[in-house]
Amino acid sequence: MKVIIFLKNKFNILLFLIWTIAVIIFCVHYWDFFKSNSAGIQALTTLFLIIITAYYTYFTYKMSVFMKLELENKFIPDFAIRFINRNASLFFIEIENISNVEIFEMQFKEFPDIPITDKIRTSGIGFLKNGISYLAPGQKYSALFINYVCLAEENMNKDILIFDIDFKNKEKKCFNKKFNFNLNMFKEIMPGSNILDAFDLLNKNIEKIAKKK
Repeated sequence: MKVIIFLKNKFNILLFLIWTIAVIIFCVHYWDFFKSNSAGIQALTTLFLIIITAYYTYFTYKMSVFMKLELENKFIPDFAIRFINRNASLFFIEIENISNVEIFEMQFKEFPDIPITDKIRTSGIGFLKNGISYLAPGQKYSALFINYVCLAEENMNKDILIFDIDFKNKEKKCFNKKFNFNLNMFKEIMPGSNILDAFDLLNKNIEKIAKKK
């Protein structure tokens, strides 16, 4: 990889060409000397070829390792979690396979159990509770996940959402991925955030009244 970067540098290429031309001129100028000392020159040339061969072997090995790693990375399963704003306070969670390979046996070891309505919580979402047995490249799962007004009413609008997810590839190799989301970031993009500020103020006033009593 370093050699490739080196060759991409025009200045270094120019230096290499100048050095090559200088060596050729030197050899032509001292040709008689080389002829009279052919044995020694041959020994030096052999040593030089050994060094070049050793370097080329090392370079080939490094390139093969790099190419193997690049090839493996193309076939490593991966997914993304996004929160999509549907209106002023509602966000859908979306899970998408963003890799080129299939994902199997996705299990959510840890995910936020937060209220969506007075009676519905995120722990009841099917694919989070039961996992996803198969996720093809580009395939998505989504569900309503955040009701920001509901969270503000319960003073949970500043919590950290933590996800800890296990999944496997086709060869049953295990992988793990973790995500942390701060609910404050959703507040900043909500057009109705002034309403939530009012809820925060109301909660603080209620706490003050309760302390006085």
